[in-house]
Amino acid sequence: MTRLRAAGLLTLAAATAAGAVAAAYLPAGIQVSAAAGLGVAFLLAAPGYLALSATLHKTDKAFYGTFVGGILFRLAAATGAILVVHRAGRWVLAPFAVALAVSLAVLSFVEAYFLTRQNRLWTSSKRLNTTS
Repeated sequence: MTRLRAAGLLTLAAATAAGAVAAAYLPAGIQVSAAAGLGVAFLLAAPGYLALSATLHKTDKAFYGTFVGGILFRLAAATGAILVVHRAGRWVLAPFAVALAVSLAVLSFVEAYFLTRQNRLWTSSKRLNTTS
């Protein structure tokens, strides 16, 4: 399971890096804003993935508490990041917010893939252990 968690984190990082490469093709004035949005999205997605991965086989209350807590944390942190960018005024807000939202959505699909894969492996290994 540890290798699968590492693979999940590396895939999250690779998806973020691919987004950063795509951001390099944007107009010069918004490249930094978009790249910052991608970075913030990764910083919000990685701990959420690790927390969900750790509680995947705990009680339903623990897992769903972590799930809802992660959603609320991402929402609050994304809102806070957008407010900081808005108040600082150094970056263009729209590319930052769009990159943040789209990246969080894409990274959520990556998380879901690895969590279902981890659950499938755990379930099949548990089934093999009980039949022998």
